[in-house]
Amino acid sequence: METKKIAKACFIGGAVCSAVAMLVNPAFWWFGLLAGLAAGYLSYELREVREKIPLAWRKVKRGSVDILMELIEVVFICGLILGFPIWFPILIFALVGSRVGEKCFWRPMVFAEERKRVLEERGFKEKPFIFRNVVRWTLKGIGISILKSPCFLGRFAWHLVKLIHSQERVLCAIDGTLGGAISYGLFSWLHSGSVPLADYAMFVVFGGLIGAAIGVANYEIVSKRILRVAASVEK
Repeated sequence: METKKIAKACFIGGAVCSAVAMLVNPAFWWFGLLAGLAAGYLSYELREVREKIPLAWRKVKRGSVDILMELIEVVFICGLILGFPIWFPILIFALVGSRVGEKCFWRPMVFAEERKRVLEERGFKEKPFIFRNVVRWTLKGIGISILKSPCFLGRFAWHLVKLIHSQERVLCAIDGTLGGAISYGLFSWLHSGSVPLADYAMFVVFGGLIGAAIGVANYEIVSKRILRVAASVEK
């Protein structure tokens, strides 16, 4: 069972690695290595990844303001009342700028009195929804989104990795990517110029098969019989 899961994850990693490398060939072929590592790492025990994503999300947003309901309200208002015009992105950025940048809120973004009370207990103040404020909030929201989004995504990825990390995932990431890299190397050596779509598909599958073979061999021979790392886990 464990061998089958490793073979599947390594196949996915190898296929993704070779596909991305061929897609951006030749200047950015190394993107395939990054894609293969991520695909192989995450595709092992995918159910666990799905289960841990909410936990990682809660860890990232812990101590910050939960503006999910306000975002939903923006979508609701723009969709039913304004019809998703140019005001839609403006309101999104204004919401971020007001909540995160100035710790304030406005109506009608806060419908329920209970939510208004919770925000006021957290130190948020109500401000009028006028043109001057909206412009300021929008500009702040754009700046905050540009500066903080990469940090937020990085923290989320770090918490997720801490929750799901295992030796098997590292094995799948490395061996799957190695298979994809071998397939891409053969592709680059054999082809130049225009390449039929069938050849692309063949090398994608080939990369997955090589990755799966390397992963299974590494797990069965090195991990289980030489290092005896996996044997205790399976028991």
